[in-house]
Amino acid sequence: MRENGRSMVEMLGVLAIIGVLSVGAIAGYSKAMMKYKLNKQAEQISELLNNSIITAEKFSAPVSTKYAEKMLIPYYIKMNIVPDEMIRAGTTNYVYDVFGNEIDIDYCTDPTSKRITYLRFTINGKKGDPFTDQCVNLLQLLKLFQSHIYQILITNRGVGSQGIHNNDTCSEADKKYGRCWNNLSFKYLADFCNFCNKKDLDYCVLQVVYYTKDL
Repeated sequence: MRENGRSMVEMLGVLAIIGVLSVGAIAGYSKAMMKYKLNKQAEQISELLNNSIITAEKFSAPVSTKYAEKMLIPYYIKMNIVPDEMIRAGTTNYVYDVFGNEIDIDYCTDPTSKRITYLRFTINGKKGDPFTDQCVNLLQLLKLFQSHIYQILITNRGVGSQGIHNNDTCSEADKKYGRCWNNLSFKYLADFCNFCNKKDLDYCVLQVVYYTKDL
């Protein structure tokens, strides 16, 4: 009597092929989703930076003889210049990008510095490869704003930092080590964006200090 159907070996072969195709599909989907999120993040950050630069003259720095800061996100929300998707219920001092990174913007006074008032844009993210990818992505975006930017820092607030400087204010030492926009070395860029991973920090802070009309 002749039996119809597939042998166990054939079935295992089919399952193996399906498994390989599934892994490829999942990897492709993950890559596409990461690309979408990076593009979305750049769009969100670009809109926030543009709006903060445009509206800077509407605010005044805190009156103080010492360092002081004023959180601007609550005002931005009231002014309706923050995308609704970045606002979380019950939170008014921060907004969140597509990766869930916490973002705040401050108007600062620092009488001990040559820069009396400035805006500080801070992105608080968790360490790891995704934040490293975001860092590289955001630096490409920030190049478009470099005429407004004084410096960019990556730090853990107290555990050291690395910086990238505006071409106009870059020191000779910064130029020597490739820490300026116009001669940013690939090695320094990699070190900069991997700073939190190298230090084994739980979270990472990307901080952009940029000009206001008072500077």
